[in-house]
Amino acid sequence: MGFLNCLHRNKPNSGPAHLTFHGPDSKDRITATNTSNTEVARFTITKTSLFRLNPSPQPLCTYKRSWLSGTTTLHNFHGRKVSIKQSWEGMQYGKDVKTPWGTWKWRPGNGGCEVLRDGKTVLARGKLPGRRRPGCLEVFVNGDAYVVDLILASWAGMVKDRGDGVGAAAEVIGAVGGAVGAVAAGA
Repeated sequence: MGFLNCLHRNKPNSGPAHLTFHGPDSKDRITATNTSNTEVARFTITKTSLFRLNPSPQPLCTYKRSWLSGTTTLHNFHGRKVSIKQSWEGMQYGKDVKTPWGTWKWRPGNGGCEVLRDGKTVLARGKLPGRRRPGCLEVFVNGDAYVVDLILASWAGMVKDRGDGVGAAAEVIGAVGGAVGAVAAGA
């Protein structure tokens, strides 16, 4: 926690976000803007990876999801492996991000937002993309590239889990439907 003390604001959310990430859009692009609303970076997310596009495409990490354990693992993230584990703490769905400094927690916030905290300090807040709206992530810490990249990668992992979860659910429903149809046809 000592390392992050220098990054935290005295009052979380007491002003504008240091960085805002918009997306992913319909082409899976994520754009980062600063407090002046100037674009500072672009990213793209694929089924298995997150790439930084400025100045040329560079992989930020790859994702591997275990539906059995509820864990998403970020591989090759700045040379490390980072775990994002599904949590039901306090009967609320959330994600715990295991960092070198401890555990950050994504939990539901007000107004349909997800909030990332390190203890009581708000690091970021975001809305997952919906049917007709791209997602939006606001980062409230002035951190180095590693910290900001980890916030973005954990957010993108949640976005991926949500999309993959719909696909996985459809796959299970399809398999059950096929099995029921086969049983009904044989009866």
